[in-house]
Amino acid sequence: MNRKELSAVVAESAARIERATALQHESVMKAEAGRAKHEEAIEAARARQEKAQAKQEEVRVKQEEAVARQEAATARLEEIQAGAAERNTKLDGTLAKLDDLIEKVEAGRVRREADYEDEKIWREEYLRRQEKMFQDFLLRADAAMAEARENTEKILARIDDQREDLRAMREAILKLIDRFPPPPPHLRSA
Repeated sequence: MNRKELSAVVAESAARIERATALQHESVMKAEAGRAKHEEAIEAARARQEKAQAKQEEVRVKQEEAVARQEAATARLEEIQAGAAERNTKLDGTLAKLDDLIEKVEAGRVRREADYEDEKIWREEYLRRQEKMFQDFLLRADAAMAEARENTEKILARIDDQREDLRAMREAILKLIDRFPPPPPHLRSA
């Protein structure tokens, strides 16, 4: 792997980190928007509850005036009040659940931010180690290349010496052969 490829790998890792950061930021923003909607729903429910309580009070006053005239209306009023109390209890339970949900969402957001910071530190350390490892690798590769060049030069020098020796031996053998008398005619080659 050359330095350009290493730079490309590092750049790609950085781009992936940035995309992961953007996705995490987007999920945090969605969670916050959801929390805001829940708060608006809670406020609307509270407003409706207060409005319903105000209307209930008006109905109760009117029914108290009619108690003398109608005992049946009193029974009906008690039923309405019991139903309202039940709805209030359910609404209080719902509000408590929403509060718990908001706390959980907030805790999750805090945990995600902490995890993101931990991952960011880990990624930086990982990239630092990778860079150091590649630098060490390149230094060792350069040293190996220099040693290989030196060995190649030594081998080429030995080959040149061997060629010179071989050439000298050939010349000596040819000179030696030239000193022999010519072969008899019946041994000569055609």
